[in-house]
Amino acid sequence: MNSLFRPLLTQSFRSTGGYLLLIALTLAISATTALKFSNEQVQQAVALQAAEMLAGDLVLSDNAPIDQFWKDLASRQQLRQSEVTMFGTMAHTADQFVMVNVKAIQTNFPLRGELTIEPKAQQLQSGEVWLSQRAMDLLKVKLGDRIAIADGQFRVSGKILHDSNQELGFSGFSPTVMIAQQDVAKTNAIQLGSRIDYRVLLAGEPKAIQQY
Repeated sequence: MNSLFRPLLTQSFRSTGGYLLLIALTLAISATTALKFSNEQVQQAVALQAAEMLAGDLVLSDNAPIDQFWKDLASRQQLRQSEVTMFGTMAHTADQFVMVNVKAIQTNFPLRGELTIEPKAQQLQSGEVWLSQRAMDLLKVKLGDRIAIADGQFRVSGKILHDSNQELGFSGFSPTVMIAQQDVAKTNAIQLGSRIDYRVLLAGEPKAIQQY
């Protein structure tokens, strides 16, 4: 059998067609490998961008407070957590009234992505509020001024320069203000029939997220 195929193989490689076939096979294997790595890189980039927009690897969201069962399960799987409460209400000074989108956050927000505040290197304290540039312009306030959010009084301590967790959809039309999670009750803005979005942001190792 070898004596039969050896001359045929030798003759094939002595011709141009044999070398062209070898080159074509090499290019095909190289292209397939390159596409595989490119696809993995694209998937990783998309996943990273999605996590930045969500402010976490995974988000639990409901119109009612998230059941404690899910928070306990995340703790057992060693996932980082951050609670966010979203609702619309009126912010005002003595002369200006503006409908705003309130984002009540904890000090570890966001778990993924970026939140840039001016002045830098500060945490949102109870009784303080951070305003987007649009909210500051509409309310005609500056750092250090006081505003009311529904029934609560707050001091403007920061300006939101960048929030990768920018709201989309209808709520995104209203300027954003951020308050501390523990200050939601003092606003008295959440009443029967109010539209509220309760969220628990989660972040951790991919395997733990998948198991969750």
